Amino acid sequence: MRKQDLPSLIPDECTPFPPPQWDSSSSLLNDVLTELRDLRAFVGCHFDAMDSRITRLEDDMSSIRLCFDPPVDL
Repeated sequence: MRKQDLPSLIPDECTPFPPPQWDSSSSLLNDVLTELRDLRAFVGCHFDAMDSRITRLEDDMSSIRLCFDPPVDL
């Protein structure tokens, strides 16, 4: 018996898989997109708040440096 005569247990890579069966309604897709939008807004809000705090910290550090840096001779 030759190898090519044996039945293949592994599907051929070129054999297309059947397309997934999706619900005809788009409610699942809408739910996923809504969740992604909400997550994006949540994360964006937190990044904005963190950016504001870092900017404030940088401004405070600049003010402190001005108090302790020696004067620059011109």
